Amino acid sequence: ALPFPEMSLLVWSPLAMAINLDFASLDDSTSTFETFFSIILIVSVINNATLVGVLALRKPQTKENIHQSIAALAEALEEAKLTKKPLSRKIPLKTRATQLLIVLAGLLYMPATQQAIAVISCHPKISCLYDCYNEPSHDALVAGGIILLLLVTLTTPIVFLVIVRRAMKQYCEYLNSFDPIVQREHWVSYVSIITDPFLSLYSSLKFTFVYTNGYSLLMRAVLCTVFIAIYPGTTEQFVALCSVYSLWALFIAYSQPYQMAHLNQIVNVATIIPL
Repeated sequence: ALPFPEMSLLVWSPLAMAINLDFASLDDSTSTFETFFSIILIVSVINNATLVGVLALRKPQTKENIHQSIAALAEALEEAKLTKKPLSRKIPLKTRATQLLIVLAGLLYMPATQQAIAVISCHPKISCLYDCYNEPSHDALVAGGIILLLLVTLTTPIVFLVIVRRAMKQYCEYLNSFDPIVQREHWVSYVSIITDPFLSLYSSLKFTFVYTNGYSLLMRAVLCTVFIAIYPGTTEQFVALCSVYSLWALFIAYSQPYQMAHLNQIVNVATIIPL
């Protein structure tokens, strides 16, 4: 399973920035903007609804399930030793599909948030295309923007945090210990054993920073707000954007939330790319 930050570097930051953060990339045609907005709206809402459905239907693993996973892994290791072949764990199709939903949720988060805020606040680019709040087409876009704010901007970080919270609760029940030292000590071995379709959201993180990926979405929401709230192309906007990026990069550099050093570097690169 590809860890979440690596997916972020490959598809999230570069592509998300390329397709939505520059309004100048769209021509002055209302049909072009409405098509773009509709695609973002439909795909984002369907993806998030599916992700929430998967989360709701997913039953937490019991101790029995985890012990079965340990036994299966031990058996696979023994077989690998006998056959002298490298150990390979097959990733179920359901897990891969869930990973795709997570990637899309991250990829679409910034475009959806920015478009929603831009439409509702009547961004200068929008005011060039519509007579804000005085024509039905803009009113329809505002309704869509409210849907995006509720079902994407607010829901996605909550879903990410709920997923991790559920995993943490399951982990504490498995250990039967709430001692932070014990929890940190067994975290790496635990995430290497369990089978969870949402594993990529937290398996690469240190125990103390398991909520980092959820917080990163909130940072991106702040970033989108800066893009919209401050007049585009001004020094104030540039300074504000650099400040948000810098604070996040400093957090990553100082806390080093990922277990492997190269993942911390990947997240820093993914943050710096848009600059």
